[in-house]
Amino acid sequence: MIVLGITGEHDASACLIKDGKLIAMCEEERFSRIKHHCGFPYKSIDFVLKKAKLSSEDIAYVAIADVEPLEHLKLWLRHYIFNGNFLLDGRTSIKNVLNYPAHNNFRVPIKTIKTLFKNAEIHFVEHHLCHASSSFYCSGFRESSVVTFDAWGDLTTVLLSKANNEGFDEIKRIKGINSLGFMYANVSKYLGYYKGIGHEGKVMGLAAYGEPVEDFSGVIDTSNVFFETVPSTCYGRGTKKQLEKCFGESHKNPFDSYSKKHLNVAATLQARFEEAIENLIKHTIAVTGIKDVCLAGGVALNCKSNGEIQKSGLVDNLFIVPAAGDGGKSVGAAMFIFNKLKQNTPRFKLEHAFYGPSFSNEEIEQVLLKSNLDFDKHKNISKVAAEMIFEGKVIGWFQGGMEFGPRALGNRSILANPCLENIKDVVNGKVKARESWRPFAPSVLKNSASEYFENCFDSPFMLKAFYTVENKKKEIPSVVHFDGTSRPQTVSRDVNKKYFDLIKSFENLSSVPMVLNTSFNKREPIVCSPNDAIKTFSSTGLDALAIGDFLVFKSQ
Repeated sequence: MIVLGITGEHDASACLIKDGKLIAMCEEERFSRIKHHCGFPYKSIDFVLKKAKLSSEDIAYVAIADVEPLEHLKLWLRHYIFNGNFLLDGRTSIKNVLNYPAHNNFRVPIKTIKTLFKNAEIHFVEHHLCHASSSFYCSGFRESSVVTFDAWGDLTTVLLSKANNEGFDEIKRIKGINSLGFMYANVSKYLGYYKGIGHEGKVMGLAAYGEPVEDFSGVIDTSNVFFETVPSTCYGRGTKKQLEKCFGESHKNPFDSYSKKHLNVAATLQARFEEAIENLIKHTIAVTGIKDVCLAGGVALNCKSNGEIQKSGLVDNLFIVPAAGDGGKSVGAAMFIFNKLKQNTPRFKLEHAFYGPSFSNEEIEQVLLKSNLDFDKHKNISKVAAEMIFEGKVIGWFQGGMEFGPRALGNRSILANPCLENIKDVVNGKVKARESWRPFAPSVLKNSASEYFENCFDSPFMLKAFYTVENKKKEIPSVVHFDGTSRPQTVSRDVNKKYFDLIKSFENLSSVPMVLNTSFNKREPIVCSPNDAIKTFSSTGLDALAIGDFLVFKSQ
């Protein structure tokens, strides 16, 4: 059974599954080069079909990550008319409701879908069921407690459920504007991140520099099982002014130094956020009796919170899908429909995230020949790259299938020596052009992870923060954050041999079984193609590019 999954809101994506296994997946931003691309994922659909060597006529089912258009319209009309939220968020007319982007995205393309996929049944899957399915059906668990949370989707912000072979049993659904996602986003804007979306992870890192001592009663109440946010400070227009009433003048530019007050606001935000998350997970486990837990939704990308849950003893096993945000909804929609139509199938476990485009050495060489860059070919590019990293060089690493989700996991990465304290400043300043305080993560050999990070045994998707073992901090200064945490990715040879060999070669030189790993980009989506890699390499302070079996240099 072949199912095509599609999501067309922000972080648009497409995926293809066959008999319950993920075959191909990609976010549209990687092709369009527009971060968090919003709109119909034409290029992603084209890619997943080509990778699977299928035509549109082979698709049996199309799963759309959205409620049906008419139901979507009803949801919004009920929200605005009965909740009286027109003035609260600035949408002041029925016309604006009718033109709400999530509804608009599929209004015209549905006709296109019916034309392109003549043999397919079209199914719609509600937003948070997509999130829940993307995590549970990729976890390998037979049953699970599932918690999904984000700003909101289809007017739901939290869904608690129990999952097993028969599907999902809903425990609790929190609707409307009572949202952890909106809270974190609006406090992030108060702290200077007011342009675009997706800055919450930066504020999570900023929180390490403050103390959780601010009075957040004007923002959120976490004293009960279910949190309650204050709408005027967490939702809609005017939130910055309300937050300024609580905490004083907002921070204007994230590249400027923060006051102690603003750092404390970030720290308190993270602390109250973690309390709310813990309460939700505790409640779900209490109801289900199941301590294997799946998380999804944009809120589940908060690796500091995930690490705290992991070490708390609340859970036995914790799984988070790499594309926990809206980009992963295409996977969830497809998995949900497959399992709904064909129950009691073998459980799929996601072992890696390398389901995107890949390029042969021949394809790469053709691009390099047109680039006017110096390059040579190596039999063991992993060893050569490791030697350069050991010498203090910063390299681009472009190999195999591209990762899906927001983390570079060793195929579209920028790599450096974690033992050099100043390398963090080099990568932040000369390569990534980002704030000087921003932390970096390590990729560590799986069998060595627990030697460096407390309670870390398996974290292949870089979605959990762990405290660094005290006597190892000085050994790897560039990948330890201010609060002593790190966000490691564990690397196994059977999952990514080339990357494993690079790290092993670096260990042979340094006695340290890890490298600094950050995403291969500069204020753009992670690179997808050889052309993207060359463009980013040429426009940054990278010393070299290891792409396929080729090492590329800049002309002297």
